[in-house]
Amino acid sequence: MKRHRYVLTTILVIQILLVSGCTKSSEIPLNVKKITEKSNPSNIEYSFDGFHAALEGDTIAIVSLNSIQIYDLKNSKLLSEIPISTEYSVLGLDMSEAVVTWAEIDPQSIKSSESRSFGNEDSNIFVYNYKTNEKKQLTKDIQVQSYPKIWKNYLIWKDNRDDKTQAYPGRWSLYLCDLNTGEEKKITSTLAAHATYNISDNKIVWEDERNFQGSNGIRGGDNLPENNKDIYVYDIETGEERAIATGPYMESKPDIYGDYITWEDRNNNTLDADIVLYDLKSNKRFYLTKDKVDQGTPRIYENYIVWMDERRGTSTNDIIINGKEPNSDIILYHIQNKTEKILTGDEPQILPDISSEWVSFVLSRQVGSKVQVVKYK
Repeated sequence: MKRHRYVLTTILVIQILLVSGCTKSSEIPLNVKKITEKSNPSNIEYSFDGFHAALEGDTIAIVSLNSIQIYDLKNSKLLSEIPISTEYSVLGLDMSEAVVTWAEIDPQSIKSSESRSFGNEDSNIFVYNYKTNEKKQLTKDIQVQSYPKIWKNYLIWKDNRDDKTQAYPGRWSLYLCDLNTGEEKKITSTLAAHATYNISDNKIVWEDERNFQGSNGIRGGDNLPENNKDIYVYDIETGEERAIATGPYMESKPDIYGDYITWEDRNNNTLDADIVLYDLKSNKRFYLTKDKVDQGTPRIYENYIVWMDERRGTSTNDIIINGKEPNSDIILYHIQNKTEKILTGDEPQILPDISSEWVSFVLSRQVGSKVQVVKYK
């Protein structure tokens, strides 16, 4: 059966807001397709032009080439559009309640588009409230602040102000800011990559290299098992730090919700990660996958976990590995029922996110990547 797609359009009314530089509430049409055909095999509800997204309830923020777009999924409505300065400028994206946060590179700090050094480019953290239409630059210095994560009034980011060498892949600290008071605090005690971290329910979880003793070049490989990253958690209310996973090989890309932490685990000493779930109350660890294919980038919300899974194909959009073509999936796992479900169709699907009823992911392509959204309950 032929699949029909209907393009949602809105009335073009451009309102320039001098304070924030953002456009508000469905006044600029968004290039989005809503899939309405019931026979759609992969249950895709929306397909956006873009290459990164963050979910919060029924709202999604999408990074496209020239803007960040905030969209109401339940009512099929564009809420706001935030211009960005260049196609290389956004470093990370997250959202909590009505606040969207990201890091943006100052184009004047890019000395050469052909040979760039991220550690020497000036990037700062921004926050934008799409209900009040207020945009604020949170950090203002010549160092690199990037990849912010937000939960309610708490925001964290990686920062290289303490790195004296600034040699690849960098030695970063994690900083926490209370948006209500403006108080800033360094969370990590050691300088390391701290490439992935998340925040929820007054806790911060991150990957840490304090036990790594290899070469600096290995530190740059985010899927090398010998890059001995570990998982730590920090309680904002008590100020206590706790080691969660300190195996001999790599544990990385953690996420946290309530009393659960999930991450990708390479203690099998291969490039193929498994997905782990950890219960902070019982201090018990569960392997959700244990096979010879790669699973990664898990995200958790309430009783559900999503991750990228290569059982049906690779996640790299231009490489065939061991006869497998690009065709990775997004898996939805129910913690209590111990059941899993494939949410996606063909082509490589990566970078999932999850909220109360929606799962988003990126349809990875050489040209024309898409952010797609599934309603999972």
